Amino acid sequence: MSVINSRMLVAGSAVMIAGQAIQVAVAFAANLILVQYLSPAEFGRFALILASASLVLSVVSMRISTLVFRASDGAFDEATKQRYFTLIAIETVAAGAIGLVWTALAGISGGWTAALVLAVCARHWLDQNKSFFERRMPYVRLGLLETGVSILMHVASVVMVLSGVGAAALYWREIIGVVLSFIGLGLLGGVSVFRLRLPDAAGWRRILGEIRGVWIDSALDGAYQRLVIQCAGLIGGDRAAGFFFQAQRLAVLPQQLLAPLAIRIVGNWFGRLEHPAPRIEARGKVLALLAIPLSGAALVTYFFADPIVPMVFGQAWAPAAEILAALSGFVLFSCLFEVLRAYCGITRHLRILLVGRIVQYLATIAVVAWALAGGGLDAVKLASGVSAGLIAAFLFVLIALTRKELRERMRETA
Repeated sequence: MSVINSRMLVAGSAVMIAGQAIQVAVAFAANLILVQYLSPAEFGRFALILASASLVLSVVSMRISTLVFRASDGAFDEATKQRYFTLIAIETVAAGAIGLVWTALAGISGGWTAALVLAVCARHWLDQNKSFFERRMPYVRLGLLETGVSILMHVASVVMVLSGVGAAALYWREIIGVVLSFIGLGLLGGVSVFRLRLPDAAGWRRILGEIRGVWIDSALDGAYQRLVIQCAGLIGGDRAAGFFFQAQRLAVLPQQLLAPLAIRIVGNWFGRLEHPAPRIEARGKVLALLAIPLSGAALVTYFFADPIVPMVFGQAWAPAAEILAALSGFVLFSCLFEVLRAYCGITRHLRILLVGRIVQYLATIAVVAWALAGGGLDAVKLASGVSAGLIAAFLFVLIALTRKELRERMRETA
């Protein structure tokens, strides 16, 4: 990595993390107001619709952004950009159509449902399209833009709920966020438009071969997260889904705060490093750096969830406290696992990642089965299964990568 890129990376990381801290604080403050005016059932219905739309995208999307970040400068020519742009458009339209049909069949159709499905698809298109711009690491400008958009969309939701629009504020928040992001990226020159160009047969085989592992991993991840929410809904209806949704929102705060570094910047950084040794060293440093604050956050979550949740959200949300405490393992390991996930995607260690994802499912299923055998499944035991699954997946992937790298190093020195 050049000196200029290193400086861009440091400056961009600082702005992105500072901006993310502001976004998390604003979102948290806005949520404190929303929970005073909206019921757990209203949050639960929103979460179920969002989960349905996101589940469709997790299956349909080919994760073209990964190919954009991973491509070498020499291979990233105009024809390649046109093909990637076309595939992003196709998967977005397909996901929107399937999402509308899916929600209708699930009995949760309606005007706001359709609006949220389309907003989620538009957000997906924008995020994938942004990768063309983000490849150049303009993280200072992106950090400022994303922070401004987040503040405006959450302030708008608070104003609307105080004005008496009810749960519609949740849906309007997502729509406003997409519109403002599109306008802001357009002003920065970050919305890329290319001629539509479908890959030929050889191009399809190459793209599908490159993206197959990433697609399977993302589909499994998306399905896992959305199925957990829907499982919470099956256990106790919209109300239980609402409690689980709020507990998960709190549990994911550390990951949201560190996401610019742990997910976006680190993945792009790994892709720019050309040799294995610097990548392995960078991975170790990032994991060690993140483990310190995440451990503190996990301890606070486990020991203080019970007094904090009712005090902050109100007594009506007290059942979410025990769910949050059970998610303390998620608090510690979710961000760390995302680092390994980015590393595997860039270095093509996707078989290890996919087996790790299977381990995550199996560990969660084991906890759920244990709960059912012991008298019944509830949202707290489901949350424990989520934590157990993530811990098992992280440990498996880290150990498997380390063993593989040691074997490769021994072969090189032999």
